[in-house]
Amino acid sequence: MATVIFAVLWVSFLVQHDWTDSYLTSFSSVYAFVLLEFILLQGSLYWFLKWKRAKENHYAHLPYTQLRIFLFFKRLNLFLIALGIAAFFYQLNAFESGVFWFSFLYVFAIIDILIIITSGFPIKVQRK
Repeated sequence: MATVIFAVLWVSFLVQHDWTDSYLTSFSSVYAFVLLEFILLQGSLYWFLKWKRAKENHYAHLPYTQLRIFLFFKRLNLFLIALGIAAFFYQLNAFESGVFWFSFLYVFAIIDILIIITSGFPIKVQRK
């Protein structure tokens, strides 16, 4: 739900305010926003799967196949964060005015990934 609300707020600011064009529509800002939305969707998927298992009275961990998906997401997130560093330097050179907005979104995404890694998503997946 938060993912949808955040996207709606983004688009509403684009439509309502003229000053937001340079901040919200630059490549780097859009990249940071999409990265953040992607991470939030992963969290939503994780908690949906956990809720579904709890509803079926299976309180154990997620099945191996589902854990492998989140291990892939973890690796993909780290790769996308690394690409974000290049986007940050592009933002510094191309649009200095939007660097603070990009930095806010990018740091928010990094904090979200750190929370995910340390509190529930699998660090290592072991086959039984």
